[in-house]
Amino acid sequence: MHRVLRGRSVPGAIRELVERSYPLVTLPDGEYRKKGRYSARRSRGQRLLSRRGGFKDGLRKLGRIPGDWGRAAMDTTGSRYSSPSGTLFVEDNLTFKRKGGCFVAKSSAMLALLAVVVLLVATALITRHLTKQQYEKENIDANEGYTGAKPLARLTTDVIPLHYKLMLEPYLDHAPEGKQSFQMTGRVKIILKTKKPVSSIEIHEAMDGIDYGMRTAFCVGVRHGDKSEAEFMFHTYVNLTSKPLEQSEILKALTCSTKPWVIKMLLTESIKNNSIFKTEDVKILWSSFSENFAAAEAAFEFFEGNWKNILARYMNNPDVMKTIISKVSSSLSSEHHLRKLVELRDNMKLDDRSGKWQLEKAIENLQFNADWRVTQMPSVISWLRWFNNDFNQ
Repeated sequence: MHRVLRGRSVPGAIRELVERSYPLVTLPDGEYRKKGRYSARRSRGQRLLSRRGGFKDGLRKLGRIPGDWGRAAMDTTGSRYSSPSGTLFVEDNLTFKRKGGCFVAKSSAMLALLAVVVLLVATALITRHLTKQQYEKENIDANEGYTGAKPLARLTTDVIPLHYKLMLEPYLDHAPEGKQSFQMTGRVKIILKTKKPVSSIEIHEAMDGIDYGMRTAFCVGVRHGDKSEAEFMFHTYVNLTSKPLEQSEILKALTCSTKPWVIKMLLTESIKNNSIFKTEDVKILWSSFSENFAAAEAAFEFFEGNWKNILARYMNNPDVMKTIISKVSSSLSSEHHLRKLVELRDNMKLDDRSGKWQLEKAIENLQFNADWRVTQMPSVISWLRWFNNDFNQ
């Protein structure tokens, strides 16, 4: 201050002090604004010192020069910078106040940006969750009543089944040649809708008949084919060693055969010491034959004539032995088969480890089936005749 006044008049010194106070202004973020960007307005001290009363009168009104100079302020077009009393030229203590315009601190801008990003992500997640729920609900409604069974045939997405009518014809006391009593055959009429214009829709002729126990088209081919189809399926099974699931499906298709020579070929292979069938496949083979009514009797006859070889082959594998004994007669119900099974029990002399309990249980079940056939079969046949006549009218 004294260095400014040295050799100069007091008004000139004041002007120099004012000019020195704002040529370069320090903002809070460290940026510098040049003098040309601002228009200075005289402070209260400048106005008092420039009035007509003269410089001395102005000093009297200010009271004391150093203290009131500290209250001097500089107003710009966009901002006001002020400092506490006595610290006019201390730039670090300047405060900032924005008048008009748009000013946002960096921290506030970052928080606002983060909030927007979080809001967008939350909206996307909620939308995805609601859409997924609606999609799953539609699928549940569309699949209501679906049992999970594998389809017998597949249609393209352009073909939609609308309606079908099934007409069954049971064979009761007298079955035609090539058919067995107490079985059914039938016809089905299907109405289809296509999304694209087509001249014709072809359905494989194997699907014209409906047969109990049919799992896949392979099953139909083996059942209605000749020796070449059965041999082809057998070689396919042998070559699918790297795909055990597909191997099991091929084996189940082979058990659909009703031809005695196919059944004998498979069962003979199952009791060989160097059999190509794995342990699980042997269990599948005997279980599947028991579910095929036409093959169950042939499997029982094979068991009756080869029980010694079966016992020698699987004596050390009780699990397979118990499966064979429990399944071989599970679908039979005649007095003839009951007598044969009792004879086998007396001849085999099994112990608990090799399936004695399973054989006793099989005899008990066969006895129950035989009794039911004698007592209930006439009523069932009478009801089926009435149902067949009423259904086809």
